[in-house]
Amino acid sequence: MKLHHLPVALSAIGLALCGCQTTTSDNNNSTQSLPEGVSSMEFTQDLISGERYYEVNDPDIDGGRYFITLSCNIQWPRELGDYDLKPLQDSIVATLSMKGATTLPDAIDKYLSDLTAWETEATRIDALPDSTGAEVRPNEFYAKTDISITEVTDSYITVNRYWEQYSGGAHPMYASSAFTYAYTLGRVMSFDQLFKANSESVVLPVVIAEIARANGFSSTEQLEQSLVTDRIPLTTNVSVREGLLVFHYNSDEILPFSYGSIDAEVSPYEVRDALTPEAVKFFGMDQ
Repeated sequence: MKLHHLPVALSAIGLALCGCQTTTSDNNNSTQSLPEGVSSMEFTQDLISGERYYEVNDPDIDGGRYFITLSCNIQWPRELGDYDLKPLQDSIVATLSMKGATTLPDAIDKYLSDLTAWETEATRIDALPDSTGAEVRPNEFYAKTDISITEVTDSYITVNRYWEQYSGGAHPMYASSAFTYAYTLGRVMSFDQLFKANSESVVLPVVIAEIARANGFSSTEQLEQSLVTDRIPLTTNVSVREGLLVFHYNSDEILPFSYGSIDAEVSPYEVRDALTPEAVKFFGMDQ
């Protein structure tokens, strides 16, 4: 397995994340002498990537064999001031969905060894065969996972997992999910942490209206005529982005594949009556 670690130190200032590596010569960007009213908190993370290659003998396909590449890229949060990031780290390990894995190295090892989705026996190899001169390497398939930190603010961190697999056909399959960790509360703000029980009647109409608006439908009725399902369910794939609740539907989940992934961005004020007391506090609406 090729596994690479690259430590990155970032400074979160107010609501902004500066994505530049700090260096000793970069004195003009020092955070030691900030203007009045501006605070700094160091945020450190590791960039971790790994990949493994496999060969499968199959007499039923052209060439008699094919190759599979499994890979992952993970932004691993290490420290954010004095806040506890272990619940966030545990949630990132859980997103790899590797049964029995309790640590990141174990989860990565299991993920890069898991060929269950391919339903075949394969031999691990050190590298893919050289395809110099070929426009496309023949009979090569892959699955990859990217886990990225998409937003850091003065109260939360949002993480996105993107998964993609190509096993033949016109295009790869792909999906993503996201979650938000409120580090000031020490809690992952899951759907159940955000919303009261039996709140669908309040939340779903707002989500449907936003999906219609964002995708150019003149009404929710017109939207319903284009669905690939009988109805739009209330997704539990919810995170926070720029202070808004983001309800995510993957490609072909509710609308045809050509629409791609669907995000309904909803202000928490629009669904305030459905929010838990903890969510109301998290969004600063208890003032």
